[in-house]
Formats: sequence, C-alpha cells, structure tokens
Amino acid sequence: MLSTCPDSQIRDGLKALALAQKFQFEGYETTKLRLLALANGELGDFAKAIELQERVVTGEGAEHMDIDRLQEFRAHRPVRMEAPIV
Repeated sequence: MLSTCPDSQIRDGLKALALAQKFQFEGYETTKLRLLALANGELGDFAKAIELQERVVTGEGAEHMDIDRLQEFRAHRPVRMEAPIV
C-alpha cells in the first residue's frame, strides 16, 4: 500500500523502501524483490525498479502481473493498484 495506493496521501516511498529492505522471510526472496521494485518505482528510481523487476520476471514463481509491472517501470511510471471495490 505504501508504494502502490492510488491515494497519494497514503503513499510513502521512503517508508516502503525501508520496510522492504528489512523484509527477511526465508523462501520469500521473490516477494522481497517485488516490494523493493515497487518502492523504487514510487521513488522514481526506475533503473533500480527495472533491475529488480527483471530478476522477478526471470526467476521462479513469476506471475503475469510481474511482466505488467516491468512494462510500467520501463515506461517510467510507478505502479498503482486499483481501489478495492466495496
């Protein structure tokens, strides 16, 4: 949410990056890479976001959304999630 929320008042790229860097759960390396890529994209560091997201896409457990995110970063756009439908 800190990287991708459509509401700019909720987004906080620096906090998202700090939390992603602390993420340490064995077996969840791909999740950490995703979080780091999203945070870097929010901060406008698209070169780093692309580097990290490419590692996700070429790694084990990649999903279709990972390719979509890579395309967004290559277009120099941060990823935004759609607001949940209530």
